[in-house]
Amino acid sequence: MLTQENLIVFLYALPVYQLLFYTVQLITFRKAYPSRKSLGLLLLLMTMVLIMNAIHHFGYDRLMAVLFIFFTPLLLCLLPVFHRYLSTLTGANRQNGSLSRLGHYIIPIIGFGMSLFTFGMLTLNERLMIITGINPPDGGSGAFAFAAWDFKWILPILLIVQLIVSFVKASRLLHQERLATRQDPGRFAYLQVRWILIIASSLILFIMAIVLPFLFPAQSPVSGALLANVILLLTGGIIGYYGMKQDALLVQVSSLGREQQASPEASGPPIQHVEQKAAPSASSAAPLVADEEARRIISQLHSMMQAKKPYTDARYSLGELCGQMEIPRRIMTYVLNDVMGKNFYGVVNEYRLREAIQIMETSGRKYTIEAIAEMVGFNSKSSFYACFKKFTGMSPKEYLEKK
Repeated sequence: MLTQENLIVFLYALPVYQLLFYTVQLITFRKAYPSRKSLGLLLLLMTMVLIMNAIHHFGYDRLMAVLFIFFTPLLLCLLPVFHRYLSTLTGANRQNGSLSRLGHYIIPIIGFGMSLFTFGMLTLNERLMIITGINPPDGGSGAFAFAAWDFKWILPILLIVQLIVSFVKASRLLHQERLATRQDPGRFAYLQVRWILIIASSLILFIMAIVLPFLFPAQSPVSGALLANVILLLTGGIIGYYGMKQDALLVQVSSLGREQQASPEASGPPIQHVEQKAAPSASSAAPLVADEEARRIISQLHSMMQAKKPYTDARYSLGELCGQMEIPRRIMTYVLNDVMGKNFYGVVNEYRLREAIQIMETSGRKYTIEAIAEMVGFNSKSSFYACFKKFTGMSPKEYLEKK
């Protein structure tokens, strides 16, 4: 039988499970890009905030009274971690020193200090009264009044300051990115500003949906839980979805090189990486395959790609490549990653892009850009545009107009 208590439990648990799903998806990938780690950390912190929020609304107030010291700094950490995610996407994180990165967390540190100082001086019962909004019969001590004032005003003030600081820093970062792309148009081809703005807006709404019910409890528990958790479910899902899309696009583009030949007969990925590899030292591990064997595999790969064009299938995978070439997966991965200096997507997408360029050169006006992308094996417009811009330094539309 569905009771009010069961419904409230369901409503507050659903966003937690949703964010846990996205978090697990990110942290279980084998190769972790810095941006993926930052996004995973952001989703993990959001999950922890949701768990504390659920504990409070499930009625475990004594436990929440103990955990509340950490609730404020966790909330205040969300925007700095988002800025770290943005920095790792653009590479700006590598340019900043450790002290500069630590400076992003000054406000969460202040929030933690305030919570520790104010709530740490109170008894458990006094903390309970503040969290539940009950005033003591005698008006409470000075410490109680200060802690209540801190609960009511300090967190919103710190959040507003954090929002302003994060907005200024993010705007400056995106401005630097725009300046950098003028010098190198393909540098941040994978960075989708619209997706980043959607994630940022959703994160702000997520924080508001957590904070406002604490400050202004709803008259009806069910209606308040429904409204707050619909917002939490939507915003958490949007952040996870677009974060995963941005991460997938980064993987698609990350190891792409630049077009080396302008002619449509341009060959596939270069195979001279083997000759350029430094000889392994005596102390280093032996290569998985000899250089001569690696050269043979790369030549076989190139011949097979030109003859059969399996990359035109949008679902083409590394497993299918290994099966067609009858080469173990670990050997093929070693050749792609360590010898050619690419990943599977980098190699396959270069063939797709050269095929697309050939179509544009010979009969580009007959097809739409979306049709060309589908013909050569890209499964989305965004990945085709990003890869094409990284490879050529211009968008497909600009390339066609130039021709």
